[in-house]
Amino acid sequence: MNLLKLCTLALCLLPILPSAYALDQVILKSGEVIDGKIQSDNPLHVDIQFLNGTKVRYQRDQIQSTEYDTPSNSSDEQKSYGTQAKVWLAGELGGLFPLNNTAGVGMTLRFNYGGRLGLNIAQVNNFAKFAMAFDFTHSDYTDVNTPGYATTMNEMMLEFLFTKVGGSGFYFGPEIGFAHRSTPTLQTTVDGTTGTVVTTTVITSNNPFDFGLNFGYELFLDDFFSLGPSLHLTHISGTADDTGQTLAKFLLVGTIHF
Repeated sequence: MNLLKLCTLALCLLPILPSAYALDQVILKSGEVIDGKIQSDNPLHVDIQFLNGTKVRYQRDQIQSTEYDTPSNSSDEQKSYGTQAKVWLAGELGGLFPLNNTAGVGMTLRFNYGGRLGLNIAQVNNFAKFAMAFDFTHSDYTDVNTPGYATTMNEMMLEFLFTKVGGSGFYFGPEIGFAHRSTPTLQTTVDGTTGTVVTTTVITSNNPFDFGLNFGYELFLDDFFSLGPSLHLTHISGTADDTGQTLAKFLLVGTIHF
């Protein structure tokens, strides 16, 4: 429990830590200064990406000089700029709440944590990026039919996300996958020799289909790290003894962009 409190405190403190934003500059012979991220610098031309994601090429004879990693703490740059990295890795921490009481699991809030590995696939003009991600989350809960024994559930989802170009902003998209549940059940037998009633705990597992929607917001604290909330609304398909379960997961997500 002490480790859980420490992790939660660390995530909560991240948004207030000081951070600096490093931009590149192209200084033209006309005196104009262009801020952004230099993507290519060679003897013929320089390609620079603006804060909104647009890329522009300047010929070498237009350029007086270039500057890399110019420090800036502008709030506008914090809101509108983020790395254009392809791969990102995230840690998730929060809670899970069942929206329907199925198979006696109870309407209780559960601790939920996991990780996410993503890849930016394509960009739609200068408006949105399309990304794919593998998301894994874990939770434990106690079934009211077997008090004292924890049921574990691991969700493994493939996500298809639309995100904002240029940094901080909202993202959303569908997700599909499966949930692996290990559930303890009590079985009672009678010893044929002594007539003694024997109760044993048997672990049963199943892998139901899982699908849903993911909504979130990420705020870039610097060029390579973002933090924000994420909401998952998922439905786990039913088995022979229930009709399925709908879940809401509320997670704080910290993401490193490579």
